[in-house]
Amino acid sequence: MNQGRHSSPSEMLLESLDEILFSARQCLDYRKTNSSIWPNPHAIGGTLGFPATLLLFSIVDTIGSYYDNFEVPCDGKRITIKPDKVKSHFYILNSHLFNLNLSEVDFEQIFSAIRNKLSHNSLIGGEILLHPGKKAPFIESKSIRGKGRYTVYLNGFYEACESAINKFKIEMPTRVPSSFHGQKFYVKE
Repeated sequence: MNQGRHSSPSEMLLESLDEILFSARQCLDYRKTNSSIWPNPHAIGGTLGFPATLLLFSIVDTIGSYYDNFEVPCDGKRITIKPDKVKSHFYILNSHLFNLNLSEVDFEQIFSAIRNKLSHNSLIGGEILLHPGKKAPFIESKSIRGKGRYTVYLNGFYEACESAINKFKIEMPTRVPSSFHGQKFYVKE
């Protein structure tokens, strides 16, 4: 990629989102089969689940960041995506792009226990389970405590991100240029 060749944020997003999605697919298709490369405690035969999760949540964060002041249903009311509140970018999961029905508590847990811990500490929260499966909804929330309270079905999440990107590409011409982040694409003199 040659960053200087993109004339607009939408043009760059077309390429960057496709590359991130492609990279997530590579992580999910890869199998850790060589025990000299992947010694204990690695799951032999497992996927590269942590980087796939990080990439897929980056897609959610990216898409949500272009829906300034967009409202989604949550807990029987409407909540708003704010360009300056990163956690609110994840509210896009309750929109027409991802079709989930997460609560505010779920958003807090997903943001802090998955996205932030994985991005900044290479960990996920103790109640989070990453599963290679394909299931809808791709994030499952249970009322139990402990591992599995939140299960992220990675191949289902991948498919949801692929679909959301395709929908976002249609809406991109109206969403991106007027968004807070779209307007920051150009250096201010």
